[in-house]
Amino acid sequence: MLHEGRGRSYEDGSGSWVELDGDPTTEELAAHAAGYTLGNLHPDFSTTGVNGDDVVLTQNQVDCLIDFINFGDSDPKYYFLEVDQYQNPVRYVINSGASATAGRTFYEDRCLGCHGEPNQNLNGALPDGGMAAYMRQDGAYSEFVHHARWGIPDTMMTREALGKPTSQDMLDVMLYLQEYVADNTTMAVTGGFSGTWYLEERAGEGFVIDVAPTEEDGWQMIASYYTYDGMGNQAWLIGSAAVVGETVTVPVQITEGGTFGVMFDPLTVVATDWGTLEFTFSSCWNGHVTVTPNAEMLNSGMGFEAFEFDIERSTPPGECP
Repeated sequence: MLHEGRGRSYEDGSGSWVELDGDPTTEELAAHAAGYTLGNLHPDFSTTGVNGDDVVLTQNQVDCLIDFINFGDSDPKYYFLEVDQYQNPVRYVINSGASATAGRTFYEDRCLGCHGEPNQNLNGALPDGGMAAYMRQDGAYSEFVHHARWGIPDTMMTREALGKPTSQDMLDVMLYLQEYVADNTTMAVTGGFSGTWYLEERAGEGFVIDVAPTEEDGWQMIASYYTYDGMGNQAWLIGSAAVVGETVTVPVQITEGGTFGVMFDPLTVVATDWGTLEFTFSSCWNGHVTVTPNAEMLNSGMGFEAFEFDIERSTPPGECP
């Protein structure tokens, strides 16, 4: 990195030093190609300027950079199983082996004293709005893991003050903050939440959700819940409701009496009020549903009961906020 006489200098940038006109000679083409070869060599970071008066990198900075590179688990692949940059905010999947419980312990030991709880902005400490608000921003996890593991130069938040965290510490604390944000955040429901939702632990049932704009510049949700009754019979709960705020409560009906195929007659279908499905969403990929049967369904002998559970998107989102 600190060398003389090879490659381009720091301020030369990339590319060739030999310009070509519209009809270059063989010699000019060769010189142009040689220039590109030199231009692609590593820059000399030892000096800059015509007289080489200003040092770009000191020997100490180079030593520090080498120390950083030699941390074999500093690569993002050690932190993230997946980083979906097409989502806004970017979607991060924390690598396996993370413990939110251990992450909470790390946060209490190393972060709480200065930052307060994730939803606080203790003593005006950065980031503004508290750690939870910060982690909701686009690309926040990439920035967070760098600051939290290596510290911030010229501040009291040095790597030594943080206790020299390991990559496992980062996995744990990021999972803790991710779950904290999910548990303490709801999002306004728009058309970006349309799609298929389910929970892997409840494979065989799920939700088909469509959120469409209305003429009054609002949103209307149509929800279908395919599930089973207490005796194992297939059941469909279907309904729609206007979106108001960040929680959508959809009255649903259960149907019976129809016939499959060419013999289907809508006049034979009987729709009975069943109860409600209440939806909230903490991200473009994660939601929560509360299932509440009405008194008639609770007493119907069909095995229905009230309960709630998380749901996850199984199809890519649209323009989710």
